[in-house]
Amino acid sequence: MKKCFCLLLILTLLWSCAAFAATADGLRDVTCQEQGFSTKVPADKDARWVENTGFQISMGTPGYVPYVIVLRREKKLNNPVNYLNNVYREHMENRYNNDVGTNPCREVEIGGKKLYMAQYHYKANGNALCLALLIEVRDDGDVEYSAKFAEGKGDEAMAVLETAVRYYRTGAAEEKSAIAPVDISGAEVNTANGTYWVKITDTDRIMSGGFFTASLYVRDQYQPAQIEALKAGDRVRVSGQTFTVARTEVHQAGEIEIFPEEEFEGYIVFNKEESGMYTALVNDWTPATLLEARKIMLPLPNDFSFGYIVSGGSDVELYDADAFISLLTGDRAPELNQYNTMIGFHEGLPMLILHTDYPAGPQE
Repeated sequence: MKKCFCLLLILTLLWSCAAFAATADGLRDVTCQEQGFSTKVPADKDARWVENTGFQISMGTPGYVPYVIVLRREKKLNNPVNYLNNVYREHMENRYNNDVGTNPCREVEIGGKKLYMAQYHYKANGNALCLALLIEVRDDGDVEYSAKFAEGKGDEAMAVLETAVRYYRTGAAEEKSAIAPVDISGAEVNTANGTYWVKITDTDRIMSGGFFTASLYVRDQYQPAQIEALKAGDRVRVSGQTFTVARTEVHQAGEIEIFPEEEFEGYIVFNKEESGMYTALVNDWTPATLLEARKIMLPLPNDFSFGYIVSGGSDVELYDADAFISLLTGDRAPELNQYNTMIGFHEGLPMLILHTDYPAGPQE
């Protein structure tokens, strides 16, 4: 028979939609494998190795002004001041027909370090440009940092250069520990009045063995402080896979969406529950972790009910125990899994199973 279920019961399944809002960008770790160093760059900037140029961080279209270049020198400079005031100045004058203005080398503090810096002013293709060249003297190899930008418009490029200087270190970027769901190992099943997400299997044993198996799941939950502090470069485990955050967006209802650096089709959004913890919504399904698998012996309690929410509708088809068993053993048995089905216990017995055919769960 068919009855109209109360809206509150349907909402307990926690399927929802998201609206979009503001963005929040940070820094991300980058590694130059070609020269064996790492640093940080703004999350929205392109950073790549360019042959015969160096590790280039672009403000806009890669290769076009403005940009920053980091280059680890193969040999240490004997005299950085002479290099900036004479050697590189002569290089610039030869390249631009002696039409180069120079701010001589001076010692500056940038990124918490002391470096030597000179600036060269010139024209290219009718555009007035400035090249700021800095030398960091290091025991593990001197480093050249350069920022090229339109004359008088160097604030963004110099800020990116400052970040590159501050976080420069030899070797690969350290891999951060990934934020993971709360560990539920050792948790006990509450059959007094507990409710769990469930996957029903072994339906072929109903007739021959007098039971089916209910694998009980708990939705993966994340600590709010960790999710709310997510920024570019952080790593987070979702459904067993580790993603590196490229950027985040905060939606109008407070959901936090991450955009991974790795190739990924769809979306990953963290939703805040009434408990204050976060769960992840991956496309249309929520990851869950197996707590325990147990046999459900037949017959089911007389008061048992199975509610089948018809996709796209507001009504629920209600089945008693016998009708439910007939459904499970029939030709059109629905797939009851941990993404679309819940089970409720009372005094040690399964009293309610609630199911919808959407979502089906992750696809291979």
